[in-house]
Amino acid sequence: MRTLLSTSVFLLAAAAGAFAAQPIEFGKSQLVGGDIPRQYRPDYPREARARHETGSGVFILHVDSKTGEVTSITVQKSTGYKLLDTAVLTSCVHWHFKPHTVTEVRVPMTFSMFHGGFPRPPLNHSPNRGKVRVVHEDLTNR
Repeated sequence: MRTLLSTSVFLLAAAAGAFAAQPIEFGKSQLVGGDIPRQYRPDYPREARARHETGSGVFILHVDSKTGEVTSITVQKSTGYKLLDTAVLTSCVHWHFKPHTVTEVRVPMTFSMFHGGFPRPPLNHSPNRGKVRVVHEDLTNR
């Protein structure tokens, strides 16, 4: 009887771990105000643009459910460049989610030197700063 009880408890614990909450996909509607505030959108660092560093990464934002504030960020998949990852981390930490809606949010992020499929002009000829976008597709399987 004792063996049956301990086996049942073990199976229940394993099942709970298997169904643990996964981070939900990012949607702008989850944020207070329904959009990323302009001052907290990831900036494409000038040095990274000059070196034509591009990449896609996935970041998990850990959110305090009561306040909606980002408490920490985990880099699930790096962009491949420290400057680009740091740009994401320093901006996303300021995002504010609607209280009592999320605890973990999966945010894919892409840094690209292309616009509309065409390369941007050189930095000294372009007022544009490069393109950074929050994507809603699975980048881990590429």
